[in-house]
Amino acid sequence: MHSGYIAGLRAYIQQKEAAGRPVRMYQLPTESAELTAGLPVRVGPEVGSGIVFKEDTAVELGDPSAGSAHFLLHTRRRDLVADGRITLIGPCLREAREGSLPFGQVLLAGGEDLEEKHRRELQRIQLSSLDIEGYMVRSTPRRLWSRVSRAALEHGFSFNVLGGILIAACRAKVSPGLAVEILFVTSNRADVAELEAVGSAVLAAEEAGRRANGDAAGSREDCAGENCDQCEDQDVCDNIKGVLVLRRRKKRKEGEIT
Repeated sequence: MHSGYIAGLRAYIQQKEAAGRPVRMYQLPTESAELTAGLPVRVGPEVGSGIVFKEDTAVELGDPSAGSAHFLLHTRRRDLVADGRITLIGPCLREAREGSLPFGQVLLAGGEDLEEKHRRELQRIQLSSLDIEGYMVRSTPRRLWSRVSRAALEHGFSFNVLGGILIAACRAKVSPGLAVEILFVTSNRADVAELEAVGSAVLAAEEAGRRANGDAAGSREDCAGENCDQCEDQDVCDNIKGVLVLRRRKKRKEGEIT
Protein backbone atom coordinates (compact mmCIF):
# COMPACT_ATOMS: atom_id res chain seq x y z
CA MET A 1 0.00 0.00 0.00
CA HIS A 2 1.14 3.53 -0.76
CA SER A 3 -0.22 5.87 1.92
CA GLY A 4 3.17 7.51 2.45
CA TYR A 5 3.61 8.18 -1.24
CA ILE A 6 0.24 9.95 -1.47
CA ALA A 7 1.61 12.69 0.80
CA GLY A 8 4.64 12.90 -1.50
CA LEU A 9 2.39 13.33 -4.52
CA ARG A 10 0.53 16.15 -2.76
CA ALA A 11 3.91 17.82 -2.24
CA TYR A 12 4.66 17.44 -5.96
CA ILE A 13 1.39 19.20 -6.88
CA GLN A 14 2.09 22.03 -4.43
CA GLN A 15 5.60 22.40 -5.81
CA LYS A 16 4.32 22.79 -9.36
CA GLU A 17 1.71 25.33 -8.30
CA ALA A 18 4.36 27.33 -6.43
CA ALA A 19 6.52 27.25 -9.57
CA GLY A 20 3.75 28.94 -11.54
CA ARG A 21 2.35 25.97 -13.41
CA PRO A 22 -1.37 26.18 -14.17
CA VAL A 23 -3.04 23.78 -11.73
CA ARG A 24 -6.75 23.12 -12.16
CA MET A 25 -8.83 20.93 -9.88
CA TYR A 26 -12.27 19.62 -10.77
CA GLN A 27 -14.73 17.75 -8.60
CA LEU A 28 -16.73 15.15 -10.50
CA PRO A 29 -19.91 13.49 -9.19
CA THR A 30 -19.21 10.61 -6.83
CA GLU A 31 -22.01 8.44 -8.22
CA SER A 32 -20.79 6.22 -11.07
CA ALA A 33 -24.07 6.56 -12.99
CA GLU A 34 -23.60 10.33 -13.11
CA LEU A 35 -20.01 9.97 -14.32
CA THR A 36 -21.07 8.15 -17.47
CA ALA A 37 -24.34 10.00 -18.17
CA GLY A 38 -24.44 12.27 -21.21
CA LEU A 39 -20.93 11.51 -22.43
CA PRO A 40 -19.86 13.32 -25.63
CA VAL A 41 -18.40 10.08 -27.06
CA ARG A 42 -19.55 6.48 -27.12
CA VAL A 43 -18.05 4.00 -24.67
CA GLY A 44 -18.33 0.23 -25.02
CA PRO A 45 -17.62 -2.74 -27.28
CA GLU A 46 -19.75 -1.25 -30.06
CA VAL A 47 -17.04 1.38 -30.61
CA GLY A 48 -15.03 -1.20 -32.57
CA SER A 49 -11.27 -1.44 -32.91
CA GLY A 50 -10.61 1.92 -31.26
CA ILE A 51 -7.74 2.64 -33.64
CA VAL A 52 -6.98 6.34 -34.17
CA PHE A 53 -4.82 6.91 -37.24
CA LYS A 54 -2.19 9.64 -37.30
CA GLU A 55 -4.08 11.65 -39.90
CA ASP A 56 -7.21 11.62 -37.70
CA THR A 57 -5.37 12.64 -34.53
CA ALA A 58 -6.02 16.00 -32.86
CA VAL A 59 -3.70 15.54 -29.87
CA GLU A 60 -1.01 12.99 -29.17
CA LEU A 61 -0.28 12.43 -25.48
CA GLY A 62 3.04 11.10 -24.21
CA ASP A 63 4.68 10.21 -27.50
CA PRO A 64 8.38 9.30 -27.16
CA SER A 65 9.56 12.79 -28.14
CA ALA A 66 7.31 14.47 -25.55
CA GLY A 67 7.72 12.12 -22.59
CA SER A 68 5.25 10.18 -20.47
CA ALA A 69 4.79 8.69 -17.01
CA HIS A 70 2.12 6.71 -15.23
CA PHE A 71 1.68 4.82 -11.98
CA LEU A 72 -0.87 3.69 -9.43
CA LEU A 73 -1.10 4.65 -5.75
CA HIS A 74 -3.46 2.57 -3.63
CA THR A 75 -4.31 2.53 0.06
CA ARG A 76 -6.80 1.00 2.45
CA ARG A 77 -7.29 4.49 3.89
CA ARG A 78 -10.19 5.71 1.77
CA ASP A 79 -10.07 9.13 3.43
CA LEU A 80 -6.60 9.80 1.98
CA VAL A 81 -8.07 9.89 -1.54
CA ALA A 82 -10.14 12.88 -2.73
CA ASP A 83 -12.89 10.84 -4.35
CA GLY A 84 -13.93 12.18 -7.75
CA ARG A 85 -11.20 14.82 -7.96
CA ILE A 86 -9.40 15.45 -11.23
CA THR A 87 -6.23 17.54 -11.03
CA LEU A 88 -4.67 18.88 -14.23
CA ILE A 89 -1.21 20.45 -14.21
CA GLY A 90 -0.65 22.09 -17.58
CA PRO A 91 -2.75 22.75 -20.67
CA CYS A 92 -5.98 20.95 -21.46
CA LEU A 93 -6.53 19.11 -24.73
CA ARG A 94 -7.90 22.16 -26.54
CA GLU A 95 -4.86 24.20 -25.50
CA ALA A 96 -2.37 21.73 -26.98
CA ARG A 97 0.08 23.33 -29.39
CA GLU A 98 1.21 21.46 -32.47
CA GLY A 99 -1.05 18.57 -31.53
CA SER A 100 1.28 17.04 -28.92
CA LEU A 101 1.62 17.12 -25.14
CA PRO A 102 3.86 15.40 -22.60
CA PHE A 103 1.65 13.19 -20.48
CA GLY A 104 1.61 12.01 -16.91
CA GLN A 105 -1.28 10.06 -15.41
CA VAL A 106 -1.50 8.95 -11.79
CA LEU A 107 -4.40 6.90 -10.48
CA LEU A 108 -5.09 7.05 -6.72
CA ALA A 109 -7.45 4.48 -5.24
CA GLY A 110 -8.62 4.00 -1.67
CA GLY A 111 -10.71 1.21 -0.19
CA GLU A 112 -10.71 -0.83 3.01
CA ASP A 113 -10.77 -4.16 1.16
CA LEU A 114 -8.10 -3.50 -1.48
CA GLU A 115 -5.94 -6.56 -2.19
CA GLU A 116 -3.20 -7.57 -4.61
CA LYS A 117 -5.71 -8.78 -7.19
CA HIS A 118 -7.32 -5.34 -7.15
CA ARG A 119 -3.95 -3.67 -7.73
CA ARG A 120 -3.47 -5.72 -10.89
CA GLU A 121 -6.96 -4.85 -12.12
CA LEU A 122 -6.44 -1.15 -11.46
CA GLN A 123 -3.16 -1.20 -13.36
CA ARG A 124 -4.88 -2.88 -16.28
CA ILE A 125 -7.55 -0.17 -16.32
CA GLN A 126 -4.86 2.51 -16.15
CA LEU A 127 -3.32 1.25 -19.40
CA SER A 128 -6.54 0.49 -21.26
CA SER A 129 -8.36 2.46 -23.95
CA LEU A 130 -11.57 1.43 -22.14
CA ASP A 131 -13.46 1.21 -25.45
CA ILE A 132 -13.69 5.01 -25.66
CA GLU A 133 -14.62 6.32 -29.09
CA GLY A 134 -11.78 8.43 -30.48
CA TYR A 135 -9.28 7.56 -27.76
CA MET A 136 -6.49 5.05 -28.31
CA VAL A 137 -3.82 3.94 -25.85
CA ARG A 138 -0.47 2.58 -27.01
CA SER A 139 1.03 1.48 -23.71
CA THR A 140 4.10 -0.37 -22.51
CA PRO A 141 5.03 -1.19 -18.89
CA ARG A 142 6.88 2.15 -18.59
CA ARG A 143 5.08 4.38 -21.09
CA LEU A 144 1.53 5.65 -21.60
CA TRP A 145 1.18 6.95 -25.15
CA SER A 146 -2.29 7.82 -26.39
CA ARG A 147 -4.15 9.63 -29.15
CA VAL A 148 -7.30 11.72 -29.18
CA SER A 149 -9.12 11.97 -32.50
CA ARG A 150 -10.28 15.24 -34.04
CA ALA A 151 -13.87 14.04 -33.94
CA ALA A 152 -13.69 13.21 -30.22
CA LEU A 153 -12.18 16.61 -29.40
CA GLU A 154 -14.81 18.42 -31.46
CA HIS A 155 -17.56 16.52 -29.66
CA GLY A 156 -16.24 17.60 -26.25
CA PHE A 157 -13.81 14.90 -25.13
CA SER A 158 -11.62 16.24 -22.31
CA PHE A 159 -9.48 15.14 -19.38
CA ASN A 160 -12.58 15.39 -17.20
CA VAL A 161 -14.42 13.00 -19.51
CA LEU A 162 -11.45 10.61 -19.56
CA GLY A 163 -11.10 10.84 -15.78
CA GLY A 164 -14.78 10.16 -15.21
CA ILE A 165 -14.69 7.07 -17.41
CA LEU A 166 -11.57 5.81 -15.61
CA ILE A 167 -13.17 6.33 -12.20
CA ALA A 168 -16.37 4.54 -13.25
CA ALA A 169 -14.35 1.62 -14.67
CA CYS A 170 -12.34 1.27 -11.44
CA ARG A 171 -15.50 1.10 -9.36
CA ALA A 172 -17.18 -1.33 -11.73
CA LYS A 173 -14.21 -3.71 -11.73
CA VAL A 174 -13.08 -3.41 -8.10
CA SER A 175 -15.74 -2.00 -5.76
CA PRO A 176 -18.68 0.43 -6.03
CA GLY A 177 -17.44 2.15 -2.87
CA LEU A 178 -13.87 2.66 -4.11
CA ALA A 179 -12.54 6.21 -3.77
CA VAL A 180 -10.69 7.24 -6.94
CA GLU A 181 -8.72 10.38 -7.75
CA ILE A 182 -6.70 11.15 -10.88
CA LEU A 183 -3.77 13.45 -11.62
CA PHE A 184 -2.94 14.46 -15.20
CA VAL A 185 0.29 16.34 -16.00
CA THR A 186 0.83 18.01 -19.39
CA SER A 187 2.94 21.05 -18.45
CA ASN A 188 6.35 20.07 -19.85
CA ARG A 189 8.73 17.17 -20.26
CA ALA A 190 10.71 18.05 -17.13
CA ASP A 191 7.62 17.96 -14.91
CA VAL A 192 6.64 14.60 -16.36
CA ALA A 193 10.19 13.32 -15.81
CA GLU A 194 9.92 14.29 -12.13
CA LEU A 195 6.63 12.42 -11.94
CA GLU A 196 8.30 9.41 -13.54
CA ALA A 197 10.95 9.54 -10.80
CA VAL A 198 8.21 9.32 -8.17
CA GLY A 199 6.73 6.37 -10.04
CA SER A 200 10.12 4.66 -10.07
CA ALA A 201 10.35 5.10 -6.30
CA VAL A 202 6.91 3.52 -5.93
CA LEU A 203 7.93 0.55 -8.09
CA ALA A 204 11.13 0.13 -6.07
CA ALA A 205 9.13 0.08 -2.83
CA GLU A 206 6.75 -2.50 -4.30
CA GLU A 207 9.66 -4.71 -5.30
CA ALA A 208 11.19 -4.38 -1.84
CA GLY A 209 7.82 -5.24 -0.36
CA ARG A 210 7.54 -8.40 -2.45
CA ARG A 211 10.99 -9.46 -1.28
CA ALA A 212 9.95 -8.89 2.34
CA ASN A 213 6.58 -10.65 2.07
CA GLY A 214 4.65 -7.46 1.36
CA ASP A 215 6.03 -5.25 4.13
CA ALA A 216 7.30 -2.44 1.87
CA ALA A 217 8.39 0.96 3.08
CA GLY A 218 5.57 3.43 2.90
CA SER A 219 2.86 0.86 3.67
CA ARG A 220 1.57 2.62 6.76
CA GLU A 221 -2.19 3.04 6.79
CA ASP A 222 -2.30 5.82 9.42
CA CYS A 223 -0.67 8.58 7.38
CA ALA A 224 -2.73 11.74 6.99
CA GLY A 225 0.15 14.03 6.08
CA GLU A 226 0.39 15.44 9.61
CA ASN A 227 2.98 15.20 12.42
CA CYS A 228 5.65 14.26 9.89
CA ASP A 229 8.46 14.73 12.40
CA GLN A 230 6.99 11.87 14.47
CA CYS A 231 6.32 9.53 11.55
CA GLU A 232 8.32 6.30 11.25
CA ASP A 233 7.98 6.40 7.47
CA GLN A 234 9.03 9.98 6.87
CA ASP A 235 11.93 8.62 4.84
CA VAL A 236 9.38 7.66 2.18
CA CYS A 237 8.23 11.24 1.65
CA ASP A 238 11.76 12.56 2.10
CA ASN A 239 12.93 10.16 -0.60
CA ILE A 240 10.36 11.54 -3.03
CA LYS A 241 11.16 15.14 -2.15
CA GLY A 242 14.87 14.43 -2.51
CA VAL A 243 14.36 12.93 -5.95
CA LEU A 244 12.33 15.98 -7.03
CA VAL A 245 15.00 18.39 -5.78
CA LEU A 246 17.77 16.52 -7.60
CA ARG A 247 15.71 16.44 -10.78
CA ARG A 248 15.10 20.19 -10.62
CA ARG A 249 18.78 20.96 -10.00
CA LYS A 250 19.79 18.81 -12.94
CA LYS A 251 17.24 20.43 -15.25
CA ARG A 252 18.23 23.93 -14.13
CA LYS A 253 21.81 23.18 -15.12
CA GLU A 254 20.56 22.03 -18.50
CA GLY A 255 18.47 25.18 -18.86
CA GLU A 256 15.16 23.32 -19.11
CA ILE A 257 13.45 24.80 -16.04
CA THR A 258 12.83 28.44 -15.27
